[in-house]
Amino acid sequence: PSLLRARIGCKLVYCCGKMYAIGGRVYEGDGRNSLKSVECYDSRENCWTTVCAMPVAMEFHNAVEYKEKIYVLQGEFFLFYEPQKDYWGFLTPMTVPRIQ
Repeated sequence: PSLLRARIGCKLVYCCGKMYAIGGRVYEGDGRNSLKSVECYDSRENCWTTVCAMPVAMEFHNAVEYKEKIYVLQGEFFLFYEPQKDYWGFLTPMTVPRIQ
């Protein structure tokens, strides 16, 4: 099925048996809007659901799964997501961002 909200520039990450569509952007109203929202696809249920939103909106960021957590990096922001707790938290960012 389609995502709940059409988006571009999001990252797809497979973690703990589910697929996550993280952030991105949409074109609405008078411009481009970055998203905090995160959707989760469960293949057993064949549906997308909304999970806890990121604390900051991101588009064209980087994301990876490692040891059953998702890590997201963009500029000065470094976040982690724990699917079991549906929780986002901040990590110490790099001292020099790789992209401005």
